[in-house]
Amino acid sequence: MKKILFMFCLFLLCGGLVFAQTAGPDESIIHIARPSTGFDSNMLIPINVDIYVDEQKVTSVSKGKFARFTVKNGKHTIYAKAAATSKRLDFTAASNEIIFTAKLNMLSLDLAQTGDKPLAQTDTKPPDSAQAPDSSRASRRQARSPQDTVSLENALADAADSIIESLEDDSTIAVIGISSRDREMGEFVLDELSFILVDSGYFNVVDRKSLDAVRSEQSFQNSGEVEDDSAVEIGKMLGATIVITGSISGSGTMRRLTLKALDVKTARIVSMARESF
Repeated sequence: MKKILFMFCLFLLCGGLVFAQTAGPDESIIHIARPSTGFDSNMLIPINVDIYVDEQKVTSVSKGKFARFTVKNGKHTIYAKAAATSKRLDFTAASNEIIFTAKLNMLSLDLAQTGDKPLAQTDTKPPDSAQAPDSSRASRRQARSPQDTVSLENALADAADSIIESLEDDSTIAVIGISSRDREMGEFVLDELSFILVDSGYFNVVDRKSLDAVRSEQSFQNSGEVEDDSAVEIGKMLGATIVITGSISGSGTMRRLTLKALDVKTARIVSMARESF
């Protein structure tokens, strides 16, 4: 099933670094996502990005894929290297989940920290094998009662989960826009949804720079709201097979997130998801 992400099951102990799906006591989880767009996607010879933490190599990430591992809490240095280019960042692990994005450009390697959140309880405790859910997103959904307050992040995770189940592996996806009266909220959803799609490991995701370049060149509006016909046209220019648009409606404690996936070739809606938060 698409909801089950393929993870490393072999624990490799080296200097406090462990390839694992969950974090133990005094540990944090590190995500490395690598988009498969732009110059990187057009190279004839695939180049992996090697990831080091505190000078020790922990993994390699190929285009359109992701890696996940744990580190002991404390100060660390993460170092990404590909061919003759590299990038180094310092970070602090404090029982949190830290997201990095590594993108290989024509002349440089871009490594950026794009997310940081405290570990949820489900991340620090192994699930009961007799009642293990299909995915981490499913576990968050099942753990909530109707009376629980749902955050935007959880609503997005559940909506993205529904969309992902309907899409074919190896689809090239462009997240076109998320319309919202709160521009920052719309930008957050767009960026987080793009990461979730890359993080799934099943798709090729068009990056924002390519999308913004097409919008500018073709004079499409740069707001989050995009008509279906325009979204499909943008998708064709980007070489996408699927485009995703969305909206955030309502206000205060009564808001709704809607996501919609369209087939670029037929302009048909292949999946929709709605979550309140």
